[in-house]
Amino acid sequence: MSNTANILLVDDEPGMQRYIKTLLEVDDYKVETASTGEEALERVQKGLQPDLVLLDVLMPGIDGLQTLEQLREMRPGMKVVMLSCVSDTRKVVQAIRLGAHDYLTKPFQKAELDTVIDQCLGVNKQNYPGDVEELYDDVFFVAASPAMRKIRSQAALVANVDIPVLMLGESGTGKEVVARLIHKLSPRAHRTFLKVNCAAVPADLLESELFGYEAGAFTGATHPKPGKFELCNKGTILLD
Repeated sequence: MSNTANILLVDDEPGMQRYIKTLLEVDDYKVETASTGEEALERVQKGLQPDLVLLDVLMPGIDGLQTLEQLREMRPGMKVVMLSCVSDTRKVVQAIRLGAHDYLTKPFQKAELDTVIDQCLGVNKQNYPGDVEELYDDVFFVAASPAMRKIRSQAALVANVDIPVLMLGESGTGKEVVARLIHKLSPRAHRTFLKVNCAAVPADLLESELFGYEAGAFTGATHPKPGKFELCNKGTILLD
């Protein structure tokens, strides 16, 4: 593979920095390195224009999130992928809000890094005009516009952690498609994906529908019934 993209790698751990740099140089990326957030900001301020920044979260001095915020202020369109040894839900959410494109938990394999870079830089897109994620049942997620690319990146971010996700949008805008995308990209992909049409469930039955009930819980409950949450335990549930 031959690439001309310039990547800025920011990590205070020398061993990890060498490891990631080697993975990138194998694919002919031009790699610039920095060991602190301050050094990275100074390099960018002096004119460095990386196509992508790989930014460690935990560093001495200003941390990765502070560095991300300042980088985005200096260069609003800069693409940044956060790196961390732990999958911290709060930090992932904060990184998304600050404009991070993706989030990788160390240690990671080269294939994981390649996938993230492909998504950010738009390489290896085959015959499609935008980022494409193939889903089951012959459904495809196509992200050609900047707004849809951002949604695709945010879906990849939240897929890696167990947090509730609120999706807002008018009917027909693709909320279920995004929900299925999040499920497919998550560690729960081999588990159940269950959609619940809450509007079709009477209000007085919603609790038992979601949480189930035991035999004898009320008149007529002769057998236990598992709720939707139990049915998709360790999977993904979409409350529509």
